Amino acid sequence: SSAASDVYKRQILEEFRNILGLSEDKPTSDDMLFTLETVSCLGACGLAPVCTVNDKVHAAMTPEKARELIQELRQEAANEN
Repeated sequence: SSAASDVYKRQILEEFRNILGLSEDKPTSDDMLFTLETVSCLGACGLAPVCTVNDKVHAAMTPEKARELIQELRQEAANEN
């Protein structure tokens, strides 16, 4: 991967961490709804950058899409309760 794509992946990771109040040392959110883990490969290079949530692949991830995804997941969790 190129240095530019590594920077972009880092931006996405940091966006998830900022939204959820997480860090490398604190991978689970206070509400226990989210745990963020990094992996070296999901086998989906053609869709990169990707993240998975509950085994569902979210392709072409951006910091903006990360914010939207967390919003959707929080809404779903609220509707379940």
